Amino acid sequence: MDNRKNRPKDSAGKPFDSGFSTIELLMVIAIMMILIGILSIGSVEILDKSRKENALKGISAVFRNARQGALTTNQPRRVVLEISYSGQASSHQEAYELGPILEFWIEKKQVRNRGWQDNYEPVNSPNEMPPGVTLVDINGRGILPDNVANGRRNRNGTFSYFTSFVINSKGRITEIQRETRSPTGNGDVIVEPVLTNLALHFMFGNTQIDLSEAVPPGEVLDYLSFINYNNMIQQPAPELNQIVTNARSDPTSDQEIMGRTQMHTLYLLRLTGQAANYDYGIYAPWPISPVPESLEGPA
Repeated sequence: MDNRKNRPKDSAGKPFDSGFSTIELLMVIAIMMILIGILSIGSVEILDKSRKENALKGISAVFRNARQGALTTNQPRRVVLEISYSGQASSHQEAYELGPILEFWIEKKQVRNRGWQDNYEPVNSPNEMPPGVTLVDINGRGILPDNVANGRRNRNGTFSYFTSFVINSKGRITEIQRETRSPTGNGDVIVEPVLTNLALHFMFGNTQIDLSEAVPPGEVLDYLSFINYNNMIQQPAPELNQIVTNARSDPTSDQEIMGRTQMHTLYLLRLTGQAANYDYGIYAPWPISPVPESLEGPA
């Protein structure tokens, strides 16, 4: 039986073409590729934002757990941050460009007191920040040693430097300890009392604040030039202070918002040991002043 006679016909008596032409197929494929590309870009941005948020939540949880452990056992705890960086680095800028690794864990106080190794012992295994997420400073003081060569040299050729936050039995953050933790036990330990709340500033991918696409367009700033490695900053960096001043006088400027949102802040209350995450920069080296209403509040 010839089925061609039964095919549907148009008003002119010609049978309909039930297939697709090559051009139509190519158009469909092109549209699908465009949609896939748009979805892929959106997915990458969502995953990147989730990675950053989870990284901050992870270290924030460690501080909360350390505080709870100190209150429960009536014994001090400390949160230890170890930053490891390339032994090829000759400057702080190179150390960050070569991709440092940040690990953190909790240690508990022991009864005996014979140096850092016997005085505290780890409570948990180290957690590691995702690649590209790194801690840069605490209240404007760099997390690296003043001289990058002063870190502890590891067998794999990297250097390490340690920063510990001591939480007493009342849950208060009382001091910060900075040290190389030399295997010989001869490394210097710098102990600083904590007299103010602490702002830990994290950056992602690099240590630059890019204002080139802001309104009005600004410069690409080197954030490392705003911090020091000897003591916590009491005054804001003049360049950042100027950005804030200009933005407050010009309602159309978004330089302050764009600049602040290129970093995250883990804010620690010294008297209670409580932590809050902000998806923008606050406190030194940023001006210690109210942030724009569109930013105010923890993430």
